[in-house]
Amino acid sequence: MPNSDFTIENGVLKKYTGTAKEVVIPYGVTYIPIFTFKDHSEIINISIPKSVTYIGHCAFSGCTALTSISIPEGITDIPPSTFAHCKGLKSIYIPNSIVFIGNAAFYGCDELKIHAPKGSYAEWYAKENNIPFAVE
Repeated sequence: MPNSDFTIENGVLKKYTGTAKEVVIPYGVTYIPIFTFKDHSEIINISIPKSVTYIGHCAFSGCTALTSISIPEGITDIPPSTFAHCKGLKSIYIPNSIVFIGNAAFYGCDELKIHAPKGSYAEWYAKENNIPFAVE
């Protein structure tokens, strides 16, 4: 996938214009703003680099073909509606660094299983919201 699919300014991924099924966000991106990948229904997998420290709300909402994703260590929250309407999302890895998951973050992700460390905020969140959970 060419880097021309991304508009990046000072570490902020301003826009994604590609059509790839497998998306690898370039290393050096630190911030994925609101709506960046919204409704990109062609995306099956997104690789988020460890350089990312913040993801905006609704950043991936409507990515209906997305099946799995890993949140890198260092990100502290998953804002509201980040993965809303990602109806194909079956698996997400959430690291220990996550201390907040916003309202409707996984709305419409009916087949989701959260994978995270035992005793993590993600484990508590999964249990509180009746989302299947697996210890990683």
